[in-house]
Amino acid sequence: MALLWNARRPPLLEELRPNQVREGDRVTLTGRYLGDEGRLEVDGVALDRTALTEWSPSRIVFTMPPDFPSGMVRVRTDGGLSNALFLTSQHDIPQLVRQNRLRVALLTPPQAGRGDLVTIQGDGFGPRTAQARLEFRPPSEKGMQPGEPVSFGGDQWWIVSWSDRVIRFAVPQELPPGELELFINGQPGEVSLEVTAPGALLEEGLPREYLLRQRVDFPAPPDATVVLLPRIPRTSGQIPGGAVSLLGDDEGGHSPGAWAYRPVPRPVRQDEDKAESRDEEHPRDQGKSEDQPEKPRPEVVERIDRVERRSQRWEITANPGRALLEDDGFRRAFRLFLADQEDLPVSAAAIQQIRSRVINLRNPPLPNARRIHQEVLRRLTPDPEGTHSWEEALEGEGAAPGAYADLTAALLRAAGIPARRLWGVLLKDSGETVDHAWVEAFIPRVGWIPLDTALGSGMYSNDSRESEFSRVLSFYKEPLESDTFGALDDRRIALRVEGVSDPRRFPQGALVEGPHGFSGGTLRLEAAPGRVIDADTPLWHRPDLQN
Repeated sequence: MALLWNARRPPLLEELRPNQVREGDRVTLTGRYLGDEGRLEVDGVALDRTALTEWSPSRIVFTMPPDFPSGMVRVRTDGGLSNALFLTSQHDIPQLVRQNRLRVALLTPPQAGRGDLVTIQGDGFGPRTAQARLEFRPPSEKGMQPGEPVSFGGDQWWIVSWSDRVIRFAVPQELPPGELELFINGQPGEVSLEVTAPGALLEEGLPREYLLRQRVDFPAPPDATVVLLPRIPRTSGQIPGGAVSLLGDDEGGHSPGAWAYRPVPRPVRQDEDKAESRDEEHPRDQGKSEDQPEKPRPEVVERIDRVERRSQRWEITANPGRALLEDDGFRRAFRLFLADQEDLPVSAAAIQQIRSRVINLRNPPLPNARRIHQEVLRRLTPDPEGTHSWEEALEGEGAAPGAYADLTAALLRAAGIPARRLWGVLLKDSGETVDHAWVEAFIPRVGWIPLDTALGSGMYSNDSRESEFSRVLSFYKEPLESDTFGALDDRRIALRVEGVSDPRRFPQGALVEGPHGFSGGTLRLEAAPGRVIDADTPLWHRPDLQN
């Protein structure tokens, strides 16, 4: 009897035509093993299925959506993930424009709140590049010092579009309330935007200062390898204060999401130095060859940063409707936080089933977000050592913080509410840290609001663990289930915020260690073109905190 072996092969992309496109262009991908259905991704973000016009085992055809950025195109099927081909959006190519003096003809609306869409029309804005600047300054009063300006690069995610004549953006949370004068590329626009006060009262605690240490140990020197160490983000209630000490050679080329360092020999501890001296005085192996090479010293990358953290409690006074959530421009600005991703499949049947049963899409975002918070608590069983898979957690396995955060974010996005995950560490009373993850939901005209469903589940408040986390829990009011919506303690540090750009520097970049709950991913090692990464598995320590 013959045995038929039928192995699924990952898709193989051979050609992308055309590879430079504009909105509405028809794009054809040809290759092999593409199957009859799957998922088309650009830099990990799924293309909306409405853009697909044909899918066959050897060809995929789609229409370029509006304002879709350049990126690596991949196909994901049951057989696996394909190789990548680069797609260039003509919107991302800087165009040579005449160097006119800046002229702002119109800014609409002149008054806007967080998340509202603002359009600037005029001439001489220049192309959209990372060097382009959009700046807002409080007006200087007579005899008074001007207020602190708030400046942004042209690569900010909330900028929907930027051309020589039109800029469109969603008002970011970083802009303070009040009248702000507009500057573009350093030139005054002669117009002002009045940012309305958020529909919430924020109560912040006193600053708590920490020293946060990140460390990666290598048992043997990794040849020509660069370590991309997670860069401490600035986020709600958290302000990084800079490095206190560093072990590692600065490689340069740091990204918004990571620092790049080469490992250095690990300093010899005092006890090791004494042991080496004894060995030199009393060699154990008299027959040892003098030509035998010395054992390579372990190497390390270690950085200690000062970080300020404040507790936050939001009292939300506004209840905005759904109109802004359904605006095409708003959805484009927040597409990173509404996206259907491989690790956050918003379109998964289980997610859509829960949404259709418990969420009324006609309701405003705030009550829907509260309902999702309670629904996640109802459906999952907490277990700090449990599964990180929200699918397994829904089937009854104990859920770790990562599973709570993933399910919460997926349901918020399915309800049309932008959501982003944060990964980091939570501080025990003993000074040890544990992996943790939580979520922020964007409520229009209010801002990013924290939801910690893992903490709200009672994961750390049962009899066996309450004494370990009494200082964390003392911040929250009863009942814990509801107070973990819109409130966040100061005994945690975020190491990664979803949506922060973290591009690869070299194509030989390798993800070699992880995943870890505190980082939301894996440790990345990279080598320059033409070099091969050759290193034993590094030891990536969980970050520790001192205060």
